[in-house]
Amino acid sequence: MRTNSLSTRVLRSIKSQGRGRAFCAKSFLRLGGSQTAVNRVLSRLHAAGKIRREAQGIYSFPKVHPRFGEVPVRSKELAAAMALKRGHELQPSASALANSLGLSTQVPAREVYLTTGSGAELGNGRVVFRRGPPGFELGSTEGQVYQLLQYCGEELTEAEVERVRRGLDEKKLRRLKTERFPQRMRATVKELAGVSA
Repeated sequence: MRTNSLSTRVLRSIKSQGRGRAFCAKSFLRLGGSQTAVNRVLSRLHAAGKIRREAQGIYSFPKVHPRFGEVPVRSKELAAAMALKRGHELQPSASALANSLGLSTQVPAREVYLTTGSGAELGNGRVVFRRGPPGFELGSTEGQVYQLLQYCGEELTEAEVERVRRGLDEKKLRRLKTERFPQRMRATVKELAGVSA
């Protein structure tokens, strides 16, 4: 490999980010070269055993455990690489969001993400992409609140409302447009937004 070839620059960039990362060709376009050229470089690095192929066009630089060998890359990393490759928005599923906010103790067995693109699976079904519902922008506070209320029920206790306020951006919660939500959810949305009913 030449000192400043595209292959060298890509490999240097991969190593500088550290192990446990997932990526696609778009992750390295800033280094010069076309997406096709970067894809070829990644394919050659995979063939040489320097990186691991997770799915078509998705690669990783996994951590290595001294006793057990390669450690699978976190699902979140795979999801982010897939979103970048496809140019889609992502949002964790309602069950994952409810768990992260402390509204549910159920830990999803598979990581499910809502996407603006088509459905897919990655990492032997560890990561699942499902088409998001129409009407709300994925990743937006409104979209997250809608998904939470669909999953948890339209009414939240005072403690649950406080958890959501702490977990989501409070300024954005205050700007929620209640009229965008179904009638059955509006009282809870007003409560989350801090608007007296």
